Amino acid sequence: MTRYRTRSVTPRPLSIETAADRGKALKHWLDLHKVPVTAFATASGMSRQQLYRYLGGEALDPEGRVIDLAYMPQDRAEGLITAMGLTDWEAWEVLGIPDDAKTTFRTFRPFPEGHGRKVSEVIEIRLSAPMVGEIPLPAGTLVRIDPNVTDGKMQVIRLEDGRLYSVNALMLERAGGEHLGTLLSAHF
Repeated sequence: MTRYRTRSVTPRPLSIETAADRGKALKHWLDLHKVPVTAFATASGMSRQQLYRYLGGEALDPEGRVIDLAYMPQDRAEGLITAMGLTDWEAWEVLGIPDDAKTTFRTFRPFPEGHGRKVSEVIEIRLSAPMVGEIPLPAGTLVRIDPNVTDGKMQVIRLEDGRLYSVNALMLERAGGEHLGTLLSAHF
């Protein structure tokens, strides 16, 4: 008779507010569904090392910021959500995804599983110089821009000198430069 080692289930955090909380929530989900980390990493398209960084919620990226699964690149989020077998909305609930991250922590699977293909391209830019305009942002900030939405509250244009400029949608026609799209989020 073969005996299987039983492992304890990581407790789910009472509230999910930090990268570490989100990592524990994912670990709880993996334990609860008896999904090995290696198998989940493969199914989600990540390396084990990447997945362990998200599970720990305390590792730092090269710029010294905490690696938080809520702010992972959209394609990686899509792999994670799909590997979990959840809808986008269920994954948001299970992992405590904050509102500002929901614009990129989603899939482009057809509704009702995901958000469809309407906004499949989100531009991520790490600011090499400060963004000026209505919403000034410091250099080093990661901004996410949706090029398919041109009527959002805050628009981003690229000036002739390469700097980014934020302007409200009403002033867009008066601003010069290349229109990039709607500002979705900024991450410091």
